[in-house]
Amino acid sequence: MGSPKPTVITPPPPTVYQSVQPLESYQMTGDFLKRLQQQTNTAQQQLYAQSGTPGEIGARQAGTRMQAAGAYLSSLPTGDKYTRANSGVSDQYAPVRESSQTAYSGAQKDYADALAKSTQAPPPAYTDQDMETPSWAKSTIPEGMPGYNEAKEAKEREAVPEKRYFSLRKPGMDRPGHGSGFGGRGLGG
Repeated sequence: MGSPKPTVITPPPPTVYQSVQPLESYQMTGDFLKRLQQQTNTAQQQLYAQSGTPGEIGARQAGTRMQAAGAYLSSLPTGDKYTRANSGVSDQYAPVRESSQTAYSGAQKDYADALAKSTQAPPPAYTDQDMETPSWAKSTIPEGMPGYNEAKEAKEREAVPEKRYFSLRKPGMDRPGHGSGFGGRGLGG
């Protein structure tokens, strides 16, 4: 008597799967990328048309800073030269006016520079060179390797459009009793 003999269960060997991505999938992804880049360029141009280019926005901001500096300078009180000369008291706002005048002159120079730069057109987000078909979306099968002839034939088929002929006749109209249009019951024909 004794214990039953242990049963050893061996699992089946694992199944290994290998997936092969067809070249068409890469080509479709490359085409999608090109369309996405074109749409990005279009959206960027629409944004520039609505709010201005970065140079124009910078010029507007520099103009605002120049106006603020000029407004501050003009708001400072001016001393009466006659009173100052007779009383011997120095003008307490002189340093502030000098500093404000320097800031205003700098803002004017920045505004002139920004206006000069605002006439330059900004580059597009993606150039034509960026929108070429990526190398990974092109056939990479070297000549003489398996699949080369199939890839070459597929490219040739894409180059020549297939001619298709269409007929206005409904299917089955050439058979007797089926051309009447009444469900094939032979009425009227």
